[in-house]
Amino acid sequence: MFKNLKLRTQLNFGFAAVIVLLIIVAGTAYWGLEGALEGFTEYRRQALNGDRVSEFQENLLNVRLAVKNFVINSNDQTAQDYRTDFDAMMAAHKALAENITNPERKKIVAAIGEQSAKYDDTFKQVMTFVKQREETIKRLVETGILFQNALTSLVDSAVKDNNTEVAALAGNLKTQFMNGRYFVLRYIRSHVRNDYEQAEEEVVTLVNQGEKILSEKVGASYRTQMEQFGKEHDTYIALLPALVQAIEKSDDLIKNTLDRIGAEITKATDELKASRKADQDALGPKVQH
Repeated sequence: MFKNLKLRTQLNFGFAAVIVLLIIVAGTAYWGLEGALEGFTEYRRQALNGDRVSEFQENLLNVRLAVKNFVINSNDQTAQDYRTDFDAMMAAHKALAENITNPERKKIVAAIGEQSAKYDDTFKQVMTFVKQREETIKRLVETGILFQNALTSLVDSAVKDNNTEVAALAGNLKTQFMNGRYFVLRYIRSHVRNDYEQAEEEVVTLVNQGEKILSEKVGASYRTQMEQFGKEHDTYIALLPALVQAIEKSDDLIKNTLDRIGAEITKATDELKASRKADQDALGPKVQH
């Protein structure tokens, strides 16, 4: 049939067939290139999101280290360092929230944001207790010095009066109180409950016993010094529960809340990273095809 057509018609059919084939080839090429372009774009987006997750994890580590540094060196600078690191972490989180489109991963990012907010709120509570601890320690030091000064004055007066027995008892009481202050300092550094109980025994029970013996010996003599160190000792004892509360509360928040939330956020970011990498690994062969 084709042979019976005129040459001009045959040529027209031939050209038409070539044009149709070119259109098919061009369409196929466009589809393939368009798919490859989309694949490359998505691959690059996934890679950038991977960098964003890594940046968030790095900032999270800095935040957790800043908390430890603040607990050890409680001052305005370490508090500011925490705030700087936390703000950087939240900026990285914002970038994740804006660029991750996968619904499941968006849920993980949202959960990380909620946990980060809880972390910051808890740290603010820790700051309050740490500030209370530092103020209590300062008052303990001041009160301890006044207590020792009162005993020193009593010793000096007793020596001047040649009252060797009272001078010896007052000297022993001063030594006992200094031993008690040492155990209080050890508790402040160790945060171990047994150390506090030892400090309480030394600075409360044993000092009270020594004070009672001294009071019986001096009678009405040296009343001013006796009243002074008795007053300062009562103040010192009254400060101890506030010290314990501040230390134990802050330790509890750090161990059972901050450390827990920090570990949970780290686990969530690892899951986010693994999920993204799985998609990226699957996308590579698809783009290549």
